[in-house]
Amino acid sequence: MNTLRDEINQICKQKRGQQSLRQLDKNQQSVLNMQGQIGHIRIEYQQMIIIFNYLISIVLCEFQNGYYVDKNETIKIFHGLNLNDYPLPKISEDDFIALSKIGFNLIRVSVFFDQLIPYQPTSLKNITYNSSYLSDLDNIVQLAKKNNFYVILVADQVLLNKQFCGYGFPDWAIQRSNFPVPYDNYGKIKFDLYPNKDQCSTNFESFIKTDDVGNSFENLYKNVNNLTEYFGLFWQKLADKLKNQENVIGYDILNNPQCGNYYRTYYQCIWPGWNNRQLIMPFYQKVNQYIREVEKTKIVFYQTQDTDFIGSGFDDNINGNEYRKRESYSYRITYKSEYFKELATNLNYYSMWLEYHVGKHAQVLSFLSEFSGTDEYLLNRLLNYADYFQSSWTYKGSIQQALKLEALNRPYAQSICAEQVFHHQYDSINQVFKLQFKLKNECSTYLFIPFDYGYQCQNCILRMFSERVFEIKLTKNTQSQQQINLIVWKKKV
Repeated sequence: MNTLRDEINQICKQKRGQQSLRQLDKNQQSVLNMQGQIGHIRIEYQQMIIIFNYLISIVLCEFQNGYYVDKNETIKIFHGLNLNDYPLPKISEDDFIALSKIGFNLIRVSVFFDQLIPYQPTSLKNITYNSSYLSDLDNIVQLAKKNNFYVILVADQVLLNKQFCGYGFPDWAIQRSNFPVPYDNYGKIKFDLYPNKDQCSTNFESFIKTDDVGNSFENLYKNVNNLTEYFGLFWQKLADKLKNQENVIGYDILNNPQCGNYYRTYYQCIWPGWNNRQLIMPFYQKVNQYIREVEKTKIVFYQTQDTDFIGSGFDDNINGNEYRKRESYSYRITYKSEYFKELATNLNYYSMWLEYHVGKHAQVLSFLSEFSGTDEYLLNRLLNYADYFQSSWTYKGSIQQALKLEALNRPYAQSICAEQVFHHQYDSINQVFKLQFKLKNECSTYLFIPFDYGYQCQNCILRMFSERVFEIKLTKNTQSQQQINLIVWKKKV
């Protein structure tokens, strides 16, 4: 791994400043000319060849990234859990207490278009909102606040609508004409208007590439029948309802955006950056306008389209220089293997390296919004990388699953009172946590430490703040020393 990492760093040094992502469009035709040379290869491998050929030229090696900073100029790091239950998340106060004991301080809550605007509006100015849904969400946010948890809301969907064996979008916001073509080109499978469990289980994963699902995504991006506008008003209503809730830190515009009609626009789907630049970023910008009309301080998160795992095409952030500290690139790491763990570990590292640098290129934060699995080794290695790449994260799995995984229960600084953080890293193999930062005096630094520990710090001490949370205090005779170098290790049993 070190050799390849060195090679990547060397490429960055050689190419830094020589070209931008926009200039890479000039290479599009030459890469697409590869189609004739690789046409005999399976589609999946064609995609990999084109992408990795493109990576030779990609430049994402400049600018500085950082952590989330709250209104008190305190750096915040988040470890948390996705709550994706439909139509509402299921979490109790006991769940919050249990999750806090493993260091979690954030929930990423799925919200659904079909729950807030279930009935087709007659116009953009005449929309009936589901007020009980808003109240239920507000209750969850309030319960999170009571238990010192932050909240991100994410507009979620699975195959958009129940007519496609999914959920998330209302009937009036999708287009159905020939589902499940091209999965079933000959009409052998008869689907009800709302397919039953047996029908949906025929080949659920293939339905994302059906014409109707792809066309419905394109309609959303292209504002067909004012669909982008309605989706923007969906977000505006949520943002307006929760704008005064300080523990709500932001809104993730759309979870797992798809490329559109996969077979009709295949090379647009697999060409790195095309869909992001031509369809998805303009869509984000339009929806963002609705959010910013009522709320200007919280973070807007945005994701790459699902088949573009390197997030290219985002040449800049959504809303310009003024909002760079209030936007975040949200990414997912999905590769896992029980049999080739070192391969999975390496692929996860380089996937994260690429995703992290998409955020750096746009000069926005990066957030690891979804990862899953139960293999302790792979999770530990992945989260070590998250520390290295300064990424807060939310695990995708059940509450019970999260509570059982030792890899998720790891030391970190939940708040850092710092002008600059030089090092924040937990080594899960040696069970050593290191924190190095330049101190500010106006706030406090808190560490979550889940085990019996020893520590070394020349100019600070640790004082218990609450169960498993410790505050860093300068020693009296070293108030003038502004740099903290702390090492914490797990005591041997």
